[in-house]
Amino acid sequence: MITDPPNDITIEYDEGDNIVLSCIARGNPRPNITWSPGPDSSRTVATSESEDIQGFEVITSNINIANLQRSDTTYICSASNSEGFQIRTITLTINCMFD
Repeated sequence: MITDPPNDITIEYDEGDNIVLSCIARGNPRPNITWSPGPDSSRTVATSESEDIQGFEVITSNINIANLQRSDTTYICSASNSEGFQIRTITLTINCMFD
């Protein structure tokens, strides 16, 4: 169901960066993508796009994180539909400005 990222990943960024994390899922019926720790922070915004490719719905969900902080270490992309459930963990290694 989740096609990108294909596996759990770790990415390195600098504190204060503005970043976009993406998760792409494909399925029939259409998968629903959610992010944890969800886009409820004032620094995150989630967006989704959908397209139909050969009878499968392909959903691209992006989460924009402004002013990356050292507490922004893990984001989980979850995709689900009536056929199943998958997750991918994106671990962020934050290079801190002042240590």
